[in-house]
Amino acid sequence: MRLIIRDDPTAVGEYIGNYIAKRSVLLSWMRSRLRPYQVHPVLAIPSTRQHSINNFKPTPERPFVLGLPTGSSPIPTYKHLINLVKAGQLSFKNVVTFNMDEYVGLPQDHPESYHTFMFREFFSHIDILPTQVNILNGNAKDLISECKKYEEKIKSYGGIELFLGGIGEDGHIAFNEPEEGINHLWTLSALQNHPWALIVADEDATAELRVKTVKYFKSIERVQEEVEKAHADLYLELANGASGATTNGLTNGSK
Repeated sequence: MRLIIRDDPTAVGEYIGNYIAKRSVLLSWMRSRLRPYQVHPVLAIPSTRQHSINNFKPTPERPFVLGLPTGSSPIPTYKHLINLVKAGQLSFKNVVTFNMDEYVGLPQDHPESYHTFMFREFFSHIDILPTQVNILNGNAKDLISECKKYEEKIKSYGGIELFLGGIGEDGHIAFNEPEEGINHLWTLSALQNHPWALIVADEDATAELRVKTVKYFKSIERVQEEVEKAHADLYLELANGASGATTNGLTNGSK
């Protein structure tokens, strides 16, 4: 698990937005050169992937699959992603999204439903097709069947490449609320078991951490950035080498 610390919620949203845009990109190149089990989705994409939806070059036949949350935490991230789309630096035309939850019994057009939230705060401002947006139907007659169909649809896309989740003040993710008496750090403890988990928080959220702990995670971030830059340079070098070898092969073959 990695912990990234930024000054305030706006800076957190910008970091995560850039992460989503950057991290989705080079996956297409990597998939053609790595075995499937080396590609690990969920919460964060490993440093062995290439960087951004643009480099990923998703198509209707091979979309990028993104998991999304609701609530106040992701709003700064959505705002930054909207800005990237409007600036022409990012597109969601070939991105498929899955939201993690919805209220049961609340009409989709209700102002408090997650359908309304997602279109009001995000989807209506970007270039994603409504048919590529997936949100659970809280009014389904058979809720268990609805959940099963939702899971099967996720599997039909090969799983979720990257999942963005918000962590509440008590440590909850989606409707997975901790029971009374359980420390709010239980979520962090669970995420520590995931090899690619990435948590981004503002300075205020680290108030209960020791100064040495905060410095420790900040030092890890600096090292990680250096490693990722080295990886990116290496992949670029390998890609250029492969392209040159192909060109030379065609040239030699034509003589």
